[in-house]
Amino acid sequence: STQKTFIGQIAYAGDTGSAYFNVTSVSSNPSSDENKTQFDFVGSKKISDKFSLGFNGTYAMTNNDNDSSLDGEWFALVGYANYAVKETVSLAYRLEYFDAKNATPGVGILAGSSVIGNTLSLNYKVGNLTIIPEIRVDSASEDIFSDSDLTPKGLTAFALLATTYSF
Repeated sequence: STQKTFIGQIAYAGDTGSAYFNVTSVSSNPSSDENKTQFDFVGSKKISDKFSLGFNGTYAMTNNDNDSSLDGEWFALVGYANYAVKETVSLAYRLEYFDAKNATPGVGILAGSSVIGNTLSLNYKVGNLTIIPEIRVDSASEDIFSDSDLTPKGLTAFALLATTYSF
């Protein structure tokens, strides 16, 4: 195989928190001219029995050995806050920033833009079932979203209902 991949992780897990640093690097030479590397950090901290915080940051870059116009990079930062109202009910808030201003065109409609996302979730547990109503609002630096008439816009909002079942 011509593809070479390196994957690594350094981790810490304690009673009230954890931290993980991950790296992935892929070289597809000589079958492809593209090389990709991504660094990722995930951390969490339990502040009290009811409140916890989390963070995820990632940075990725691609470079093309033959065409530097296909080189690019992107990054994302995500913060999480979770509050347990009671044993069966919790509120979660997620704030995300995704920056693809310097990404390769292969990233799609996000290339050349940045997005800030806000998500508020309610987690309601009934036995092994968790019901999760969620509201999300995304704001982009470019008009990358569209309304029902397919008119480009920079702001979009969602309401959804998710469920999970644990065995």
